[in-house]
Amino acid sequence: MKPNETEGAGKTPEELVRYLDLELANLRARKKSADPRNRAAILMAAILFIFMGAGVAIAILLQKANERRQEEKGAHVTNSAQQR
Repeated sequence: MKPNETEGAGKTPEELVRYLDLELANLRARKKSADPRNRAAILMAAILFIFMGAGVAIAILLQKANERRQEEKGAHVTNSAQQR
């Protein structure tokens, strides 16, 4: 155990509640003072990543569709040659 973990063992419940309230207030203050530009940059990067993934998926699907069309054309040419 860390020394900080055993520190609260002798405190009363009211002191522990006060301590937790202070810690929560500190956490909220740190979160609130965080740079909003960082959040915006992360959000923009996430949106860009999603759109790039969608673009790659569409490109792959179009490539597969073209390959399938080429195979079907080849099959039609082969079938018509066999019928003659």
